[in-house]
Parts: sequence; structure tokens; C-alpha cells
Amino acid sequence: MEKQYFFLDVKDRLPHRPPMLMIDGILEVSETECRAYKEISFVEPCFQGHFPDHPIFPSVLMIESMAQACALCLAEEKADGLAIFAGIKEARFSKPVYPGCRMILEACLKEKQNNFYTFAARALVDDCEVSHADLIICKK
Repeated sequence: MEKQYFFLDVKDRLPHRPPMLMIDGILEVSETECRAYKEISFVEPCFQGHFPDHPIFPSVLMIESMAQACALCLAEEKADGLAIFAGIKEARFSKPVYPGCRMILEACLKEKQNNFYTFAARALVDDCEVSHADLIICKK
């Protein structure tokens, strides 16, 4: 897990496209672990309504960002198939995320059963955890 990947590399590994592509770059990736990042920009479409005078990055988009980091691990397997978000266990949000932050996304494979993969995922800003969850990804 040494090479960094940037936006165009991410687009090669995930089927998502803006505005739903939540990964701007990859710091480290393997079949079992990923560290990626999302630059939280003031021009994100979600800030038009969440909340215009006090913008906070929505928790549901934090979960989606972490799920995409998990999917990057599965993309490293080089096997055919689409990684589909299948479930959330024990999600917690401890601090708000504001525009101008870089959110680091970490995913670590915990368990694999057939085509279902459970990852421990978390999001950090300035080395402080802002969210964590166990996420289930299905490889179709």
C-alpha cells in the first residue's frame, strides 16, 4: 500500500460520477484496506440545502464516502462485478464536517461471507474521528 492515486485513477476504479463520486484521491489501497480522501468544498451541491447559512456535510454522505472507500478495496481484487452498498451496522457521528476540510476515509476488511464483505470504516478530519460504522458491501 504505497502508491497514491488521484481523481482520474478513482474514476477508473469506481462506477460513480459527480456529484455522487465521493472520493477525490487514494492514499493507500489493497484488497483488505484503504485510506482515501474527500475534499469538502464550499461548492458541493448538498450545501445548497444543508444548511445554507451553516453548511454541514450530511451524515448520509459521510456513510456513502466510507462505502466508496470500501468498494475501492474490492476493485483491487480485479474480479468482475459491481460493489453494491448492502448494509450499515453501528454507525456513529461524533463531530460535524464543514466545508474546507479534508476528510480522510479508512476502510478495513473484517469479514467475508460469500459475496458479502463487512468493513470497519471511519472518517477523520485533522486526525480526529468524525464518524465510524461497520459497512456491508455486496459484490454482484
